[in-house]
Amino acid sequence: MVSHILEVVRECVQRVQELPFVPRFSYERGLLRDDGGPNRLFFTYIFCDEALTIKFLKDVKLIQSKVLCETCSQDMTWCPEPRYSEGFR
Repeated sequence: MVSHILEVVRECVQRVQELPFVPRFSYERGLLRDDGGPNRLFFTYIFCDEALTIKFLKDVKLIQSKVLCETCSQDMTWCPEPRYSEGFR
């Protein structure tokens, strides 16, 4: 389980570095601890982007990717929805 989370974190580092609001100078500071785990800077940047936050939380299994609808018995998934305050439904 820990190795899976560290793999997801490594993948997210690339996505974080591609975000337009992440300054280039922060790359040298590092987004990971010496043991490969995420540091506070990593979490600061990842939680500034809603879509990346949702993807990260799904990938590390802190939230479910899909849930069974009690009404229609179909899988419900996360969908971008700008009309909602969270931006997802």
